[in-house]
Parts: sequence; C-alpha cells; structure tokens
Amino acid sequence: MVKVEREVRRLDEYESHVKRVSDAESLSIGAQFQEKISEVRELERKLPDLRTKVTSLINTVDRLDRETADFRLALEKLQQGSKPLETAFQTATESRDAIQRQLAILTNRLDEKRDRIAELQAIPEEGLSSLTEALESEQRESFRQEEQSATLWTAANNAKAKLQLEVQRTEFELTKKGSELDARKGELESNRASTAEGEARLASLTPEIRDFAAKCPAETRALAEAGAITISPELAERDVRETRQRLELFKSQGPIPEATIREEQKLIRRNIEELEKHVAARQGEADEAKLELDQCRGDYLQVIGSTLHDYRRRAYGLAEIAQAKLEIELPQLENEDKSIDDAAIHVRIGFDGKPPTEIGDTAHSGGQQVIAGLILLMAMAETEGDSFFIVDEPFAHLSLDRVDEVGRFLRGSGSQFLITVPTTLDRGQLDPASLLVVLRKKSPNESYAPRPIVARV
Repeated sequence: MVKVEREVRRLDEYESHVKRVSDAESLSIGAQFQEKISEVRELERKLPDLRTKVTSLINTVDRLDRETADFRLALEKLQQGSKPLETAFQTATESRDAIQRQLAILTNRLDEKRDRIAELQAIPEEGLSSLTEALESEQRESFRQEEQSATLWTAANNAKAKLQLEVQRTEFELTKKGSELDARKGELESNRASTAEGEARLASLTPEIRDFAAKCPAETRALAEAGAITISPELAERDVRETRQRLELFKSQGPIPEATIREEQKLIRRNIEELEKHVAARQGEADEAKLELDQCRGDYLQVIGSTLHDYRRRAYGLAEIAQAKLEIELPQLENEDKSIDDAAIHVRIGFDGKPPTEIGDTAHSGGQQVIAGLILLMAMAETEGDSFFIVDEPFAHLSLDRVDEVGRFLRGSGSQFLITVPTTLDRGQLDPASLLVVLRKKSPNESYAPRPIVARV
C-alpha cells in the first residue's frame, strides 16, 4: 500500500505539472487572442476615421486641383494681357528715346544757334529775337513731346509693374496651391496606404482570431473577449516554457505510473476498509470481551480478596497454635493489569516472643522455618472441614527438640495428614501419627515388594 500510495502521489504530481502546462498554454493562447482582438478593435476604430480622412483629402485635392487650374488660367490670361502692355511699353520707351535724342539734337542746335547769335552781333535785334523765339518754340515743343512721352512711358511702366505684381501674386498663389496640393496628395497617399495596410491586416487577423477562438477554452475565451487577461503574451509564453521545463525535469526523475494505479489504490483501499471494518468488529467484540473480562475479573478479585482474608484468618489461627506472632500484609487489588502483576503477600513471623521478621530470616531455627512453612501451607485449606495434607520429611535435618516442636504443632492443628519419613529410630518423628505404615522396596529375587506393615500408635 505504501508503494501504491507513493506511485499515486507521483502520478498526481505528474498530472499537476501537466495541468499547469495546459493552463499556461491556455493562458498564452488567451493572451495572444486578447491581443489580436484588441488589435482588431483598434483597427475597426481607426479605419472609419482613415476612410473619412481619405475621402476628405480626395475632396481637398480635387478642390486644390480646380483652384490650381484656375490660377494657371488666370496666369495665362495675365501673361497674354501683358503682351500689349509690353508692346506699348516698348513703343513708349522707343518714343521717349527718340524724343530724347531729338531734344538732344535740338538742344545742341540751340546751343549752336546761341553761339552763332553771339557771333552775329551785327544782326538786327528784331531778326535775332524772332530767331531766338523760333528756337525756343521748337525747344518747348520738344519738351512737351518729351513730357507726353514720359507720361506715356510712366503710364505704361506703371501698368507693366501692376501687371507684373499681379503675375507674381498669381504665381505665388499658384506655387502655394501647388505645394498644398502636393502635401495633400502625399497625405492622401499615406492615408490610403495606411487604410489599405489596416484593411489587409484586418483581413489577415480574421482567420487568426477564428483559429485562436477554436483553440481557446471557453472560460479563457470569455476573459480574453472581456479584456480581463492581465498578463502579456511574452510573459505567458515564458511561463509556458518554464512549466514545460519543470515537467520535463519531473519526467526525468523516474517513470510515470500508469493511470490504472488509481484503480489499484481504490481496490486496496476497499480491501483496507473491509479489513478495518472487520478489525473494528473484532475490536468491538474484544472490547465487549474485555468489558466482560473486567467485570469477571472484578468479581474474581472480590473472591480473591475474600479468600485472602480467610487465608490470613486461618494463618493467624495456626500461628496461635504454634505460639508464634504472625503478620500478613495483603495486597490492595485493583481491576488493572499492573495492580495484579505487582500484587504480593508479605509475611513476617516471630517465635519465642520475638518481633516478627521475614520467613527467610536466618534468626529462625530449622524447626521454626518448617512450622512457618506448614502454617502458610495448611492455611490454604479449609481447616474447618476435612482437611488432608501430605507432608514429605518435615523433620529432615532437625534436632530432637525441633522435631518435638514440629510434632506438637501438627498434633495441635487438628488436621489430617500423611507424613513420610525415612526409616528411623527417633520416636519423636512418629509421635504426631496415629497410624504407622512401613513400606520396603522389592528385593531383586522377589516378584513383589513385601506387604506393608501397619501399626496403630
């Protein structure tokens, strides 16, 4: 049973390791499943915004395309409108240049005329005055033409500058719109790429999520869908590796018992339970027997106690016959094994008026020791009835005085007894007897032993 229990514990530990690996794998799949669900939800949240932004950017790009086309058309019109101005400006410039050249010529001529007038002092004043006026009139006309030409050139130059400013503004706006258009096109392409990438990722995640949902246990799947798994996929995968390593280490420590060991354990336990029931039943019987035994022993101890008191009483009566002082200490009997095992009767006796001592005390003579033994022996019988004792050579090794002392005790006891003594001429050994029987052995040449000799004393 110990071996089976040990193998069952090993099988339990193995299955516990396997369950931890399975739980770690389920948690890892759940963590990955939750991560995929979170990614899908994030994509589903972002994609509508991206699509809306792409639509907005398409509209913005279309608007900027139209505005850019309008600015290009306006620029072309300005450029076309600048050609007459350029021509007029060129004409005004040429006219101004011609007038300035003519004015320079006239100025030179006027200076020459003045020089000539200075030389021709002899010309009458009237003729000189008319000549001077003619020259001054011609010069004023040249100045007037020059002013007109300058006015025309200034007007043409101002119109050209205004047109150039408008062209520059239009070109700036066109460049600005072009830059904005390029930026929006770039942003549009980026958002289109992000949208396409998100849609492709969403499409690729759909079968992955179905696969994870199929692998995930129902409880773990519910936790993942609720976002209640707190461990990251990386940590969950690390736990899977560690639990697998512990499982492999456990498997390397010894063979894994078969699952049938549990049935064997159940069978053994049933057998043990049956044995325990049997033992309990036998124990119940034993307890009942012990209770009965204790009751019987208690009753028996009461009988023993009464018998011991009777024994002590009879021993005291015999001691009085022997003129001895006897002390008997009876045991205190209790209904328990130790009390019974330790029970003992302590006897002390004293002769010739001496204090009682142990029976084996060397101060007692041989006859006194014989009498003490006879007292204890004869007290065991019912002396009030027909008591009968067989005493084997009670006088052996006793002096004559002690023989007489023992004989007197035997006669005074009033009991019936049979005394065996060897052949002797000591009449003191025969005094206690009222009938004498002499026995002899069979001789080798005789078929039977001689007939006993019986004599009344």
